[in-house]
Amino acid sequence: LQIQGVIAQHDNHSRARMLGRARREKARQGCVVSRLPVGWVVNADGKYEFDPAVSGVIREVIATFWRMRTVLATVRELNHIGILLPRKRGRRIEWNPPPLGVVRHLLLNPAYAGDYVYGQSEARPELGTMKNGYPVRKPVPEERWIRVADHHPAYLTRADQERIKEILKSNRFECRQRPRNGEALTQGLLRCKRCAVSLSV
Repeated sequence: LQIQGVIAQHDNHSRARMLGRARREKARQGCVVSRLPVGWVVNADGKYEFDPAVSGVIREVIATFWRMRTVLATVRELNHIGILLPRKRGRRIEWNPPPLGVVRHLLLNPAYAGDYVYGQSEARPELGTMKNGYPVRKPVPEERWIRVADHHPAYLTRADQERIKEILKSNRFECRQRPRNGEALTQGLLRCKRCAVSLSV
C-alpha cells in the first residue's frame, strides 16, 4: 500500500506538470487560460470589451489616483465620495468599500494596460512551502511571465502604468527617508504610519 501510494503521488505530480505545461503553451498562443480581473466581458464574437457595469468605477479610481498621487489618499477620497469597488465572486460581481490592496492591484495589474499575463505566481510541491497539504503560491519574476500585448481594450496606457509605478516607488522612498518628531537617529528602526501598514504608496 505504501508503494502504491508513492506511485499514485508521483503520477499526480506528473499529471499536474503536464497540465501546467499545456496551459502555459496555450497562454503563449494568446488563449485565455485564467480569467481576467473585473472590467471586461466577452461579446458574441468572442472578443473582450469594456464591462459597462463597472467601467465607469474603474476609470473613477484611476482618475482619483492621478489627483491624489498616493494609494492611501485615493482610498480615503473614494470612501469620502462613497465609491464601491466591484469584485468577482464566481459569475457574480460584489460591491465593497475600496480596500488598499484592491486599489493598488487595479493600478498595477498589466491587464488594465491591455496585456494578458499568465504565470505571475506558481505553486509547486518541490518548492517546499506547504499549507494544509497544498503547495503555497509564490510570486514569479516578471521576466518569466507569459505576456500577450494588446490582448484586450485598456483602461491605462503602458506609459501611464509605468508612471504610476514610479510615483509609488518615489512615495516609498520619501516615507522611509522622512524623519518624524526629531527621531532621525532611530529612523532605521521606525516606520511612518504609511509604511507600517505596508501600503507601498
